[in-house]
Amino acid sequence: MKISTDLSSLATIFLALSAATASTKVAAFTIPLPFLSAINSPSNPLLVDYATKQNSAKLSIRLDIGKWDSDVRLPIDNLQICLDSTSPRPGKGKNGEPPHPVPLPGADGPNPGLSSGALALDIVQSGTFVTLDGAQSVPLTDGAWEIVWRYGNPAGSIIFAFRVSYDVRRNEARLPGGRLYVSYPLWTSDGIAESRKYVADIQAKAEQYKTERDEAISRAEECFNPLMKALHFREAFAAQERLDISGVKTLQEVPEALDLIGVGGDLLLCRYGTVWTKDGNFFGGDHELLGSSTIRSVECNELKP
Repeated sequence: MKISTDLSSLATIFLALSAATASTKVAAFTIPLPFLSAINSPSNPLLVDYATKQNSAKLSIRLDIGKWDSDVRLPIDNLQICLDSTSPRPGKGKNGEPPHPVPLPGADGPNPGLSSGALALDIVQSGTFVTLDGAQSVPLTDGAWEIVWRYGNPAGSIIFAFRVSYDVRRNEARLPGGRLYVSYPLWTSDGIAESRKYVADIQAKAEQYKTERDEAISRAEECFNPLMKALHFREAFAAQERLDISGVKTLQEVPEALDLIGVGGDLLLCRYGTVWTKDGNFFGGDHELLGSSTIRSVECNELKP
């Protein structure tokens, strides 16, 4: 009978859907950069306070340059910086002389109201990498930083900017000369608690919808009455539709406690970030992902004198 053939096809489709959903992994945590949102996004009145509380923070950064799917890597260790929230980013030098300030995506982009403003940082040590000739220093200058945070968002970003004086190479791996950005998600304690609850609620609902779908498919496969079989498949379709619109497939993972470090102002900094670059201004164009990074807070006596 045609109806049995159609129902058999439906069963195949749903089993495939079930397998695909079961194998889907939640993406590793990334936070959408808020400065890429609508130009009329409201500013965060706490931004200045967030930035002020980071004054004199000492941080050590490790860069892992290379494409995600490649074994060709350029690891750069011990990039040490000290944040200064009392001084703005140095202005451009005269007659082509330094400094050559690096534009920041918030302060110099379409939504400056979402930025704490471009602030100064001290490059205590520019980071090193190892070649056959021994340890080499990365030629970094013109350090600056900002916090970008849209009002009402549970998380923002802290962004460090540098200028790489010339291409850095290790075997086939390459860090291009020019602008270099390192970004990390930044949370409030309340924001991460709310986000964890939201994620847990969505995941619980998704599991419920999957169970309802699978049970409806099982009932349909065990049923010999064509009309009841069609009814059970209809129930499975409805459960799959609820699963599709639940948001679980696009859900972003929230960092665990071990992935966070406390910084000034009761803020939590995610230890894992991205390294990227961009040509031109921040009113359009693409960002080029260069690799990943980790960060840790250090004491004064750990920094290079």
